[in-house]
Amino acid sequence: MLYPFDHDRFRDRILHWFARHQRDLPWRQTYEPYHVWVAEIMGQQTQLERAAEYFRRWINRFPDIRAVADASEQEILKAWEGLGYYRRARNLQRAARQLLADHEGEIPADYQALLALPGIGPYTASAIVSIAFNESRPVLDANVSRVLARVADIDQPVRCQAVQKALNRLLWELVPADGGVISTRP
Repeated sequence: MLYPFDHDRFRDRILHWFARHQRDLPWRQTYEPYHVWVAEIMGQQTQLERAAEYFRRWINRFPDIRAVADASEQEILKAWEGLGYYRRARNLQRAARQLLADHEGEIPADYQALLALPGIGPYTASAIVSIAFNESRPVLDANVSRVLARVADIDQPVRCQAVQKALNRLLWELVPADGGVISTRP
């Protein structure tokens, strides 16, 4: 059961906090869709400080989607070396090639189109459209789930399907109508 609280005030406080305290991360310099995509993939199962180091090197080596698509798999894996979960790197390349074939080498601003790309699931698609394209779409991860469960006084495990559905509904109420994202990730 969701405990009633002032949604508008909570949203405004979170956004204000983020504006004042957000980490200075390289993909936040422009919010360019390619950069957001690479950062989101690198950030999976990786601390953000470590992802930032790899991100800078990746962008220097592969400045755009075409560079990723045209590289050999060995070049991709070498650049990824140390991040682990090499399937993410392979999927980045597969997706880059699909983006060239189906989207003229551009990251689509459409949630469903993003889901059709290798390595992109609901969380990553939501993050990309909300961060890179300022679409009002919630991003529900483990950290957000824990915080919202506390704020909404939910006393059930956050991984429970019913709780996830309730938190997702709550997030849709919290996301600003004019774009943006409520998340602990960039």
